[in-house]
Amino acid sequence: LGVDVFGSELTGMGLTFGPNNQFTFYLPVDHKDTENLSKSQVLEFIRSIPRTVPIVVHNAGFEIPVLWNSLGAI
Repeated sequence: LGVDVFGSELTGMGLTFGPNNQFTFYLPVDHKDTENLSKSQVLEFIRSIPRTVPIVVHNAGFEIPVLWNSLGAI
């Protein structure tokens, strides 16, 4: 009666990052009545963050497998 992490789809993501975690963005992917981003746009945004900048992944045990299934290796 749990959640199927590996069967879940990316519908959006909150991303907190920056030296002081001062930036937080919500990126909608598959929401009703919203101008959504494509998965490739989300991937491009994530890849644009320098690897030296700390990124916080909330609920990583769930979110990382969903991101991997939806976007592949980032």
